Amino acid sequence: MYSAKEISKFIIKLANKRNILITPLKLQKLLYFAQGYNLVLYNKPLFKETIERWGHGPVVPEVYQQYKGHERNPLNETIENQHFQIEKKIRQVLEITLNKKGCYTAEDLIDITHEHEIWKQKSKNAIMTKAEIKQFFHSGKKAKKYNINKELLDKAREKFKDFQEDWNTPEMDIYNH
Repeated sequence: MYSAKEISKFIIKLANKRNILITPLKLQKLLYFAQGYNLVLYNKPLFKETIERWGHGPVVPEVYQQYKGHERNPLNETIENQHFQIEKKIRQVLEITLNKKGCYTAEDLIDITHEHEIWKQKSKNAIMTKAEIKQFFHSGKKAKKYNINKELLDKAREKFKDFQEDWNTPEMDIYNH
């Protein structure tokens, strides 16, 4: 299992390569979605840290502390030379997350997460347990809405193979720079 900080760095690096704007607030929501997708697809957490219900939606406090100085500015840190040892299936979950949610602004993602029953049912600063997150993302309508199923994963794996082959040049290799 990875730390939320490790997953955050990978999301930032991948988003920057795709020219997707990532702010600290947007990063928090992407972590929440990635955790939910991974819990449903693989029945295990993506990262060990907890997610809390804050005023602007789900937050991983450790990641908040790391990036709070950026406020609402884009995270475009120079992390290009860091080596990432991320399992292929984890990369695929993060690809799915960016494909589905990367196009939204932080404010859009706040609105989306505020509609989630798991967020509505919690009091401020309460922990959203991994079991609760999994249950929410796995529940009937939500699983269909987010297209979380094995068929989607299989399609994503095929696309990822094509994507990886296209990007398998030293200047485009985002995983092993």
